[in-house]
Amino acid sequence: YNCLKGIAAYPPGQKALIDANGIDKLSEIYSQGSFQSDEALTIMAVLIAKQGTSWEAKDPRAVHALLNKIAVDFETDQDKRKFEVCEVLNALIFNCPRKVVAESASSETWPQCIYKG
Repeated sequence: YNCLKGIAAYPPGQKALIDANGIDKLSEIYSQGSFQSDEALTIMAVLIAKQGTSWEAKDPRAVHALLNKIAVDFETDQDKRKFEVCEVLNALIFNCPRKVVAESASSETWPQCIYKG
């Protein structure tokens, strides 16, 4: 993950990771709870925050699935990690395909989890 963080720190590296479907892969790693999944989440948030427009083409179901997972973590965490997850949620929600997500968010659990968190 240290190598990926270094690559994601610079615009050409961000573009390369996005072009190689890095956001999708990091999302899978986080959703599966794989080893050091928090590192994957942090890198993914950097990519989305810096190159957010490329994420707008994502399938709304995939966006909701990721937001559901992160929002549950936000709701249930009670330590400093909650603030880290909050930063990631901010980047994801700010850069998500708003119109598409807003139309279907009422049937998802993530808005309530964020509210409760």
